[in-house]
Amino acid sequence: MDLRQILLSFAALVDLGLGLLVYFKTNPFRKVNFIFSILAWAAAGWALSFFMVYSIRNDASILFWGRMGFAASGILPTAFLFFAVLFPGEKRKASSKYLGLFLVPLIPCLGLSFTNKIVYSLGSDLNKMFVYGPFYPFFSVYLNFYFVLGFVFLISTYRRTIGLERLQVKY
Repeated sequence: MDLRQILLSFAALVDLGLGLLVYFKTNPFRKVNFIFSILAWAAAGWALSFFMVYSIRNDASILFWGRMGFAASGILPTAFLFFAVLFPGEKRKASSKYLGLFLVPLIPCLGLSFTNKIVYSLGSDLNKMFVYGPFYPFFSVYLNFYFVLGFVFLISTYRRTIGLERLQVKY
């Protein structure tokens, strides 16, 4: 096992454990706790997927796990944006319709992750792991836009809060 595999397996275990800790230790029915758990589990899924990519030698399996990694990483920006909107304490008024709109890009990204539309095939050399499909640029824009939007929400929340809540947002 090389350093990359050790770090990915460690990250997967830590993320899985963190998600479980937040879900079971605190009130799992609070939206912010549930969303944070999903965020941590998606990160664990991404790390596990790429641990598998680096661990196995069968081309079909590598392609499957690579696509699985893109499916897991497709969940990350939506979960992060939901978390940023709700954190801390779910004080921001966010209707279900408003939050439901955030799911619109996630659904096609999850479906397309398992086709050749995001990851077309394996790369031919060590410098290029995958050959990307025609929807990869859209996936990339979705990923970056949602993360930037999530940080905008967190910065806005940071500016509005004081004391312990501000410290929580800072960390």
